[in-house]
Amino acid sequence: MLDMIKRQSLIWAGLAAIVLVFIANLGYIGHFVELLRDVEWYVFALVVVAQLGSYYSIARFYQSILRIFDYKIQTSRLFEAALAINFVDLAFPSGGVSGASFLPQYVEGEVPVGKTTLVQLSRYVFTFLS
Repeated sequence: MLDMIKRQSLIWAGLAAIVLVFIANLGYIGHFVELLRDVEWYVFALVVVAQLGSYYSIARFYQSILRIFDYKIQTSRLFEAALAINFVDLAFPSGGVSGASFLPQYVEGEVPVGKTTLVQLSRYVFTFLS
């Protein structure tokens, strides 16, 4: 029950933040629409597909590192985790610290927190090196 309340609170906080950003940028809507008209639809679609491919690649990276420790986690769960982690890292820019607490929540009860922290750290190291 407490988990559900926490989740609903986060959803409402996120929606409130979106509304605040929308209200703060009301004067720019016309300019945004003009810019959106100049974008080719296939470029926009390609960007969306590339972003989804990036999340999938991150999920497979998590899966391959966890497999080293003999943990078999579904790609779909890790895909959700990658999406949430990237969103949190963008919403709260703190060098990845904000999103680091999300991976353990997605594999709770199956993988110890220390190993998920190691997986997250290895992702940041390999991202930095690439």
